[in-house]
Amino acid sequence: MCTDVRGQLVKMFFSLLLLGLAGAGLPLQAQGACSDSYQGSGKRVFCYYEGKRSPSEVDPCPCTHILYKNVQIDQQSRLKFTNRLKSDVQTLKEANPRLSILVSLGGDSVTGDVFRSIVSRKDQLSNFTESLNSLYQDDVIQGIEMDWEWPMDTNDKKDKIKLIRYMRQLKIATGDENIK
Repeated sequence: MCTDVRGQLVKMFFSLLLLGLAGAGLPLQAQGACSDSYQGSGKRVFCYYEGKRSPSEVDPCPCTHILYKNVQIDQQSRLKFTNRLKSDVQTLKEANPRLSILVSLGGDSVTGDVFRSIVSRKDQLSNFTESLNSLYQDDVIQGIEMDWEWPMDTNDKKDKIKLIRYMRQLKIATGDENIK
């Protein structure tokens, strides 16, 4: 009878401990231990990450892809993917090894003028492609989302054609058949 009461107390203690951890907002799963129920559906779930919060505060388990927003481009048209950004990506991938990381460029962080200068000048285009391909080949990122608003905002229809040519060049440079 004494061991039965002790067993119930131990169960109650661990139940209260789990409730306390859940209430404190601490993750209950070990790192890299995303439930298969997240990944087993076959659906692609794209999540945006701005880098404003620590990646350890983010649950990447429901995501199949994370689009890393607000990555800057320097004056030579190279991606500014700092060591902190690489560390963030590593932390997210440790939590969810099946995760694909994409760089999301555009919107407020990269203006149409920047995109226009990249696709209009061969040296800028080469620098951009090299920096992107380096991250891709080093398996830091698995893709890119370009949000150029709008390629024809200056009524220069050539910008749209240049963007399409660039995307084709990017596909050839990375050797990735998944770039469409």
